Amino acid sequence: MMKLKHTYLSLISLIIFTACSTSNNAIDSIDEKILSRNYTPIIYDSYPSEYFENKTDSRELLESFPFISLSHHIDFKGKFDDIFYDKIPYRYKTAFLADVNFFKLLHNSFIYDIIYIQPIWLENFKHISTDMFENICYSYNMSATERKILKWWIKQGGILWVEAGVFATGYENFITDVKKSDKEILDKLQNKAANMNFLGFPLQYSHYRAKKVNLIKIEAQTIIFENLITTEKFKPINTLSLKIKNFAENYFVITGEDFIKDTNGHILASSTHYGKGKIISILPLEFTTRYYDGELLRWKLLFYSLDK
Repeated sequence: MMKLKHTYLSLISLIIFTACSTSNNAIDSIDEKILSRNYTPIIYDSYPSEYFENKTDSRELLESFPFISLSHHIDFKGKFDDIFYDKIPYRYKTAFLADVNFFKLLHNSFIYDIIYIQPIWLENFKHISTDMFENICYSYNMSATERKILKWWIKQGGILWVEAGVFATGYENFITDVKKSDKEILDKLQNKAANMNFLGFPLQYSHYRAKKVNLIKIEAQTIIFENLITTEKFKPINTLSLKIKNFAENYFVITGEDFIKDTNGHILASSTHYGKGKIISILPLEFTTRYYDGELLRWKLLFYSLDK
């Protein structure tokens, strides 16, 4: 009886040892995978072997797609099916102007494909020159050397994506006389953000306002652009939208190769060459809604800017 008991114990020990050994091997393999530089965790409700499959998600491009938006949409899924995103074979490196390390950029001009500019709040915008480029750089506390590096980078083939303007929230002069307050804000916006150029290129300005209900309440307004005038490469973009969330917004577009205009001839998207590089200029058009062509426009601009 004792001999049989020892046999059972030995058998159970062997099973436990074997199970632990198999489990440890699996864990070691997973650890190697995790330590890999290109590892991307993928969660499945099935067998562990599927952890080792080399799976990619073409929609991961959308994680960095809204890089020119003032408000980031982390849940943006895109309006097209997987086939569209599967056909995009490359990734792009971007940086917001305020986050650029210009001295690294000077030693390695390929660390970014695109540097982009966003709209600036009226109180943060500094008007020191008739050149909007200089004013924007100064507003972000860039030194003269950093401004020279940025110009040099564009001329070497870099892409500056300008989706910029100056906006007022409506609370800049918080006084009880609403009409007087509004007029003072609008005058300040006009004085600060008008009659300028951008690196010598002429600008086309546009002014928009949300609906101000009272001293503190503002209702966003959506402007729809239909029956658009487009160049051949930007067909079939038919309808675009612009959401106005602030009391007053002054935007500008650099005149050059005008890709899209509205029925009144106002430029919505354009590009100009600066040395070997490009300056893309666009209104902050909506791209997350499926009803309009904002996402397609941005992809086309991205393809154009990267010569794809």
